[in-house]
Amino acid sequence: MFGEISLTDTTKHKTIRGVWLNIKLNSIILEVPDDGLRDSFWELITGQFNGLDQVTFINCFEGGGSSGSGGGWMNIIVSFLIKDCHFKDISDLRFNKIQLTSPALSNWIKDSQIVQINQYNFKIPENQIIFSIALNEFSISLMVLHTGKTELNSFTVNRKCVINIEANNIHFNDLLKLIHKIKKLILFLTNKNPEFSEYTIHMGGNEFELLREYNNLNETRFAQNIYLTYFQIKPFIAEIFKTWLTDKLIVEVVDLIQEKNYNTDLSFQGYFLNTCIALESFHDKFKILDKNVLEEKIKIRKEIAELIVDASLKKYFLANSKSWERLTLRDRLFAYKDPIQKIMGDTFGFSLDILIVKALKTRNNIAHTGKHDEFLTYFELFIIGKLLEFTLKIEVLNKLGYTSANTEQLLEVAKNHIKTIAKINRYNQR
Repeated sequence: MFGEISLTDTTKHKTIRGVWLNIKLNSIILEVPDDGLRDSFWELITGQFNGLDQVTFINCFEGGGSSGSGGGWMNIIVSFLIKDCHFKDISDLRFNKIQLTSPALSNWIKDSQIVQINQYNFKIPENQIIFSIALNEFSISLMVLHTGKTELNSFTVNRKCVINIEANNIHFNDLLKLIHKIKKLILFLTNKNPEFSEYTIHMGGNEFELLREYNNLNETRFAQNIYLTYFQIKPFIAEIFKTWLTDKLIVEVVDLIQEKNYNTDLSFQGYFLNTCIALESFHDKFKILDKNVLEEKIKIRKEIAELIVDASLKKYFLANSKSWERLTLRDRLFAYKDPIQKIMGDTFGFSLDILIVKALKTRNNIAHTGKHDEFLTYFELFIIGKLLEFTLKIEVLNKLGYTSANTEQLLEVAKNHIKTIAKINRYNQR
C-alpha cells in the first residue's frame, strides 16, 4: 500500500509522502524515503494509505534501510496498527473494551458441537458464555460464538472463542500488559501458541481493528508437557482466570518455566536453572515453612558456636553462617518430595534423596562456575528440569483453584511423560 505518514513531536509536525506500507503475517513495516530522519523510536505515527484510509501506528522504531542512485530508504518497524483512525497523542489511547479471538482456546474448548438432525438439517450450537468475572479495574468474559454463512450450494459455520475485556477508560499500555498475562495463561493451560488472530478495540461507540506484529511461538518444538483437557479445567476456569490475573507472583514463577516455549533453543543448563529458581520462588510464598527444619538448623548453628572458644573466630562463624537459618534448595525440594517421588516412578537409576543432592550441587555449580557435568549428564539436566516443571505446574494449578481429585491423575500423566522422554532418549535402559 502506498501513502503518507505524519510525525509529530513537541516542537514540529512533519509529513512524509511516498511511503510504502507492507503488512505481512509476522511484521508491519513502513518503507520511508530517507530525508534526514534520525529518531530511533516513535510512540505514535499517523498515516493515510490507498485501500486503507486513516491509520495510527504505535511503538515504532528504526529498522535499517538502504541507499542507491535512486535515493535512500529507511525501514520503520511498527509494533501496532489501528485502522480507520488518527490519534494525535499517546495519552489519547484509552479504550473501554477489547475483543480478542483465540485459536488456541477455540481448539481446546470442545463443549459444543453441530448436531445433525436429519439428512438435510443441522442444529448450530447457541453462543455460550464460558465465564464472566468482575475485578477491581476491569471485567473479563470468555465466549464461544457461532456464525453461519450461506452460499449457493453450501452453508459454512464459523466457531471462535472470544475474550472480552471491559474497563473504564483503560490506557493502551495497561491493556497490553493485561493481554500479555492472558496469553501466558492460555499457553499454560493449552501448551499451544497463544497468539490472538483478531484484536478489536472500542472507544465510546467506535470500533477499530488492531493489527500487530505477531510473535507466533513454534509449538512444534515444544517439549512434552502435561495435557490439560478443557473438561478437567471447566469447573475451575473462572477462578483460575481470576487468580492468575490478580496474583503477580504466580505469573512470575510460570514465566521462568515458560521461557523454554518462547526460546526453544534455550540450553538445558538455562532451563534447569530456571526450574530450580521457579520452585524456590513458589515455595517462598506458598509452602508452609517446616518449623522443625528451621529449628534444627538454628540449634546446630548455636551448638557449633558454643564450641568455639576464640571470640574473633566465633564472631566470624556467626557472621558467615547466617544462611544456615534459611531454607535451601534441598529443603524446598524435600517439601515437594511426595509429588516428585510419584512423578519419578522407576525412571531414574537413583533414589529421590540422591536426585535432590545431585540437583542441589548441579544448581550451585551452574550458578557459580557455569559447569554442569560433575553430577548430572546434559540430558539429565533436561529430564530433571521437566520433573521439577511438572511438579511445579501441578502445584500452581492447585493454587489457581484446581482442587479436583484429578490431581492424582495428573501426577500419573506426568510420570508417564517422564518415562516416555527417558525411553525416547534411551536413558537408563537396562
